[in-house]
Amino acid sequence: RLEVGRGQEVDVALTLRQFGRVSGTVRCDGVPVPGVLVQIRIPVSAAVVMDLSPEDRGIGADQSVESDGNGRYRFDRVPPADGVSLVAAGFDHAPVTLGPLEVTPGEETTADIVLIAGTHLAGRLADARGTPARGATVHVLRRHDKRAAVIWEDEARARTDEDGCFVTPALSGSA
Repeated sequence: RLEVGRGQEVDVALTLRQFGRVSGTVRCDGVPVPGVLVQIRIPVSAAVVMDLSPEDRGIGADQSVESDGNGRYRFDRVPPADGVSLVAAGFDHAPVTLGPLEVTPGEETTADIVLIAGTHLAGRLADARGTPARGATVHVLRRHDKRAAVIWEDEARARTDEDGCFVTPALSGSA
């Protein structure tokens, strides 16, 4: 919104920026996989440069879509940037990260995602007397050795039911 006083003239130069699109198909063993959550991660610098309006502020690490019945997904209104990545996860498939991708203004970037069937961890959590631990959160951690430090990353979580039983989402082979 630009306000000027009566009788005043103002020269205004507008710079219009175009978004790009990212789309593709999610497959496992060559077969399209529906219902996979695909999340797009956009470098913070790209979102800042675009000076996103309130309706576009959902663009970034929190924007996600589910693959359709044919395994297809699509993100519209993606800020142009290098270093865009995708994370895909389905209950029966190990999480996959794809990138870096380059998103070009006004163009569509195709990024097909190949999932690997994962392994579930299932069990029952109880105290020493055998009483089920109801509503407990079970964490599966991945160990990373970094120089002189050991870092533990949360790979998966599951909540126990009334009987203390749990099943994790699919895990990668190195958890």
